[in-house]
Amino acid sequence: MTKELIAELEHAIAEYRKRTALKASFEELEEIFFLRDFVQQEGYVSSRLGRTLTRRVANLFWNWNNYLHNLIMPNPSSMIMVSESQMLSEQEKADIIHVMNTIMDHVTVNTLLGLEPDEKKEAQWIDESVKFWREVVSPQMHTVVQKIGEQWHKKAAQPEKPERFET
Repeated sequence: MTKELIAELEHAIAEYRKRTALKASFEELEEIFFLRDFVQQEGYVSSRLGRTLTRRVANLFWNWNNYLHNLIMPNPSSMIMVSESQMLSEQEKADIIHVMNTIMDHVTVNTLLGLEPDEKKEAQWIDESVKFWREVVSPQMHTVVQKIGEQWHKKAAQPEKPERFET
């Protein structure tokens, strides 16, 4: 079933590209948004492929925005997120807020498309999303995640010894 489902997805996207002038190739979309995984998880290819694609694309941006939000305003009961938040300078947090604003600006366009369906506009938004991911979000996320990773590495290399556990 998996091979048939993937073949159906590839065919549906090829038809969608012809109908809407979507520029992004299947492989470009797959590389960023993991469409094969998504369709396998859902178990079918939707007859409203454009909305399905935009939902998948928007979810990627929402997930990263949630991570960024947790860096800026960590849940006090999450030691990990509180620690990661403390690893960032005020300027880095301001930069993250700017990225969050650009993500929200981009994602709300998709929300409006859901209220005013138009396949060609959906395809245009998907193409813009590929560019937005490559040029804005991915480089920023790489910078943030690299910084956080480096800070965790430093913490792991110099563990503090709790006094009460000393023998």
